[in-house]
Amino acid sequence: MNTTIQIDGGMFDSTSIVETVDGFPRGNKAVDAAFFAQMMRCFYADGVIRPADGSFAVIPGEGLTLSVSPGCAWIFGHMAWLKETVTLPAASGHTYGICLRLHRTSGYFTLEAAEDAAGLPMRNDEVWDLLLAEVTVPANSGIVTADMINDRRSDETVCGPVTGAGDSLDNVAYAKNSGAVGGLTAEALLPKSGGVMTGILQAASDSTGASAVRNIRYGYTLPDSLPEGEIFLLISE
Repeated sequence: MNTTIQIDGGMFDSTSIVETVDGFPRGNKAVDAAFFAQMMRCFYADGVIRPADGSFAVIPGEGLTLSVSPGCAWIFGHMAWLKETVTLPAASGHTYGICLRLHRTSGYFTLEAAEDAAGLPMRNDEVWDLLLAEVTVPANSGIVTADMINDRRSDETVCGPVTGAGDSLDNVAYAKNSGAVGGLTAEALLPKSGGVMTGILQAASDSTGASAVRNIRYGYTLPDSLPEGEIFLLISE
C-alpha cells in the first residue's frame, strides 16, 4: 500500500484565486512572511552582519549618551536595518544591556537599553534579543568612555556575526582539502619528480557543458590545448 502525505513548500504558481484582499487577488498557493522568514533561515544564521565593519556597534556618544552605529542583522529570518546612527541616554551609576529586539508576534524591531542587564538577552515566544553590548557607567561620571563598554557582538551565545550557508563549507573535509587531489597535497603527488606545483588544477567542460575529468597528466610546460575534461598539473624542477 502506498502512502502519500502532503507537506508545506513553495513557491508555486497558484491554480485558483481563493480571496481578494484590498483589491489584490490571493492565490491558493500564495505564501506569507513566515514562509519567507523560514526560507531565509536556511541561508543565514541569526546575528549581526559584518560586526568588524562597525555594524550595530555601541560606542560613546556626547556626555552621558551612547551611540549605536548603522548596520544590518538577522533574527529568525527577519532582517533589521538601522539606517543611521541613533542615540541612547545613559546615567551615572547604572549598568545597561543594549539589545536589538525582535518582537516576534507583532512583527517589528526595537533597540533596548535595559538597566537589568542580568536578564538579557530575553528569548521567548514573544521577543528574541541579540545582546550588542553591556555598559557600566560609574557613579559621578559625567561621560561615557570606551572602556565602560563591553562589546558582545562577537559572542555567539548572545549575538554573534551572521553566517551564511557557504560558511559551513569550511567545516567539510573535502572543502578544506579542495587544493589537493584525493586528500593528497602536491608534494605527495609528485614525490618522484621532486617538482613543485606552480599552477592550479584545471578541467575543461565536455560537450554537454558539465565538468568531467577523464584524464590527469602533468609536465613542465603548459600545453597549448587540453582535451575536453582533462586535468593538467604544471610542475617545475
